[in-house]
Amino acid sequence: MLSHFPSKSQILVSPDSAEDVDKTILPASFRPDHQGTGDSRKFLEISSRAAMNAKTTSLASLACSVLERILLSFSYEQEEAATRGATANYNLENCLSFAQQAIPDFLGHIRGKNVLDYGCGLGWQSVKMALSGAKSVTGFDLDEKRLNYARQLASASGASHNTNFISELPKEQFEVTVSLCSFEHFANPEQELRKMSDLTECNGYILIAFAEPWFSHSGSHMNDYIRIPWINLLFPERVVMQARRKYRQDGAQRYEAVVGGLNKMSVSRFERIIQRSGLKVVHKRLYPTLGIPLVIHVPVIRELLTSACACVLNK
Repeated sequence: MLSHFPSKSQILVSPDSAEDVDKTILPASFRPDHQGTGDSRKFLEISSRAAMNAKTTSLASLACSVLERILLSFSYEQEEAATRGATANYNLENCLSFAQQAIPDFLGHIRGKNVLDYGCGLGWQSVKMALSGAKSVTGFDLDEKRLNYARQLASASGASHNTNFISELPKEQFEVTVSLCSFEHFANPEQELRKMSDLTECNGYILIAFAEPWFSHSGSHMNDYIRIPWINLLFPERVVMQARRKYRQDGAQRYEAVVGGLNKMSVSRFERIIQRSGLKVVHKRLYPTLGIPLVIHVPVIRELLTSACACVLNK
């Protein structure tokens, strides 16, 4: 049986004897005398592009791996990261501190009023408003687990009688609607503001305040995990999401897909949204990082050095 197979010397052709190869046994496009205008040229071009793409992909993966290591070298330990951030440290004494600092006479706006807390999360601000003079507070959020926590908090705090937590939009209107630390998380903030307006009585007020706009030092909302500021500007999204997996195993590969979502709300986008809302802007203020004066008036720089945005709108 072995005699039917060509010998090694029959298969291998030296450069000197290449011209003696029977060209008729090769496909026309691969014959030495072929002009290369057919399949062989296409084959070579495709092979070359594939090789270049593979090399580029390999280099990109290596670069991402190096950058991820750099990020993680500046990260907090998991135990420490779990205790960082405003939400992790909320209590009934401090949960309205940001709102009171960002919105003038915040408690005066909600005192004695029926209030809608739009995007209430765990309900800390809702409960505190109910305990701080609001006639009633309805907390709206899509996350039922967070709402259950809010109900338990209200019960434990003695605020069950004037709080209500719901996952569907209410049918009634409210004298005041508030959005605290949630406007940068709405997938469609323009649409959500329209809903807030629809749920607010004529001549009622909408109070909005949020921290860490997209281009600020903590715009990625990853500062609870990593010490480096502006990582969303300095590192590719893929790298940041890979580093984030050390702390959150939700499978998110994009900022918009993290728990709560991030809509990349910039200062200029926030201003455009409220200007086009059809609502009267009673108050608007940008809060500079570290209180540095004048930076909020300088184009580009204001995006990088604004740490919080707030406004009061009148319907």
